[in-house]
Amino acid sequence: MVVAISEINSVRRYYFSERLRARAERSPTEPAWQAKQEAEPGTPLPATFPMLEILAPVGYTTYADLWGADRNELQTAGLTSRQAEVVMLLLETSGNPDITHT
Repeated sequence: MVVAISEINSVRRYYFSERLRARAERSPTEPAWQAKQEAEPGTPLPATFPMLEILAPVGYTTYADLWGADRNELQTAGLTSRQAEVVMLLLETSGNPDITHT
């Protein structure tokens, strides 16, 4: 499965994109990219987050992983169009908890 990354706006998301590229290429480097991704900070998605059972297995485990995703990226990851819309709406209305506003 190839997930096209819509926007890279954090180091964690960059490592996530490299992890997915490595997975698509069946590269032995995927575990290294996963370790780098998971070592970067990010607010975990709550257990009640919509479609978490689909998102988490493909690597979306924090808001930082999702922030910047678009509908196409989420559908490529396995969500239906409607599920992707729900996730996008939730992200838009909740904001990014990993950004500190001063």
